[in-house]
Amino acid sequence: MRFPDLRKEYSINALRGEYFIVICGIVLLLLCGSITVFFDVPFNVMSRDPLAVIDTDLLPHIGMLSNIGAILWSVGAGISFFSYVVFYDINEVTNRHFLLYSCLFTLLVLTDDLFMLHDIILPQFFQIKEDYLYLLYLALMGIYLFRFRSLHLKSKYILLILAITCFAFSIFVDQQFQGRWHPARHFVEDGFKFMGIAFWTSYLFNISRTYALRQKEI
Repeated sequence: MRFPDLRKEYSINALRGEYFIVICGIVLLLLCGSITVFFDVPFNVMSRDPLAVIDTDLLPHIGMLSNIGAILWSVGAGISFFSYVVFYDINEVTNRHFLLYSCLFTLLVLTDDLFMLHDIILPQFFQIKEDYLYLLYLALMGIYLFRFRSLHLKSKYILLILAITCFAFSIFVDQQFQGRWHPARHFVEDGFKFMGIAFWTSYLFNISRTYALRQKEI
């Protein structure tokens, strides 16, 4: 099979997607540089791995499950964004909006999870209770389910149901045992959260794969 000349295969929408990623990278790099200049925060504190910054003999497996969870969030967001760009020209506008919404929602939760927004940043620095963020997620998920209900019903929605159930149970355990220690708490709370991420990413993968196979048949 002859490999196509990629220089001639670019579409306007694909280029927009590539430029968007590069621009985001440049903006983030400039933002970190500005923080270093104006707030006297060493650049290496922001650019290096947390375990490399902290001057202690921490073991490399610390935060392993959390880091893998962040990778899975990234995979889900990446799949949705890539599918949105590739299938931008499909006739079903609702499908495009679904892929974009899936990407943005996943990025929001990824950012919260990776930078501990509802755990530390928002409560301690902005006096915003984590319950408000949970309500925001509940509202966004409600919109997601209702707005694209026809697409969900035609998909392998069992994966979506399992993801939501795992997230809900993880939040329930977190609220019930908040401020209290129990030997099985984190295994249950973080375990269900991790499986929720896995089911969510699997759901987005299945949706994107379905669109790809459909386009192949056209």
